[in-house]
Amino acid sequence: MIRIVAEAPHRICDIGGWTDTWFAETGRVVNIAVNPSSKIEIVAEENKKETITFHSEISNSSYTLTPDRLGTGDLRLLEMIVKEIGFPRNHSIEIIISSAIAPGSSAGTSAAVSVALIGGMARLQHLDLDRQQIAILAHKMETEKLHLQSGVQDQYASSFGSISSLTIDPYPNVTRTEISLTVPVLNELQERLYLLSFGRAHSSSEIHTEVIRRMEGKGPQAEELAGLRHAAEHAYESLLKEDISSFGEAMIENTMWQKQLHSSLISPEAEEVIRISKIFQCAGYKVNGAGGNGGSMTILCPADDGKKKSMIHKILSINRQFSFIPITINMTGLTVSSTVL
Repeated sequence: MIRIVAEAPHRICDIGGWTDTWFAETGRVVNIAVNPSSKIEIVAEENKKETITFHSEISNSSYTLTPDRLGTGDLRLLEMIVKEIGFPRNHSIEIIISSAIAPGSSAGTSAAVSVALIGGMARLQHLDLDRQQIAILAHKMETEKLHLQSGVQDQYASSFGSISSLTIDPYPNVTRTEISLTVPVLNELQERLYLLSFGRAHSSSEIHTEVIRRMEGKGPQAEELAGLRHAAEHAYESLLKEDISSFGEAMIENTMWQKQLHSSLISPEAEEVIRISKIFQCAGYKVNGAGGNGGSMTILCPADDGKKKSMIHKILSINRQFSFIPITINMTGLTVSSTVL
């Protein structure tokens, strides 16, 4: 019997998001990988009856499939990953899925779970996949196997961790550069970045379909996409200079262009949080992911602890569903460990 544990971080503050898509063709994204992570635990045991059992602590569900039934259950993406990588013959496998950040939080949970499962299954099958190969495969599983809309950035954040600058040219090819900060600046950034959950799953598929149709018609050189690429370049240059205030301006610039894609991508709740953030002189704010109703927002809080506490109290008073998720910048990316039992 073997037990494998794989963990992969989430993604926040994706400046330049939407340019990492097929309709943008070329793009630029700066994002930050954070803990808490998503976790996959795999237990494989010799057994002539080949079965795969999925336990999702996220959805509080459990079911068992035979190999020929993979892709027919509720967790199709994960099932297709197992089918794609394969597993030892004459074994039963138990897969336990957990995440401290729920799907629909606009923090790349789907990518984090996929990357963790690929890493874990690759270890089980003795496959030597590097981080880029894992990111590419995780993206392909969503887009080519399940035919879902997906940019390429989330999978890279989960696989590599840290702060990344991604150049997409052309989609889906990615060149990644890690952005290194001195310890004092990294600590300050970590202390000032806060992740606000709006308390319900991100849901705006109709808006996203409308945005895609509109951007496809305008072409990859559309003003909005160019503005988002510029915001990512602004963020990259700011971090190279270790200028946190300028980085916050890039977050705000991105949110402005995000709203230009479609006004509904910045929800009324997000607008209210932005209004309060301005009152307390926050350096930056960014609606995570594609935007829309629900999901989450990254806020670059003021350095003054008193203002920060007052701002947090004011934001939480807006809606009882709101909560701040404790985060730390993840510097390791995907981790996989195994134990023979």
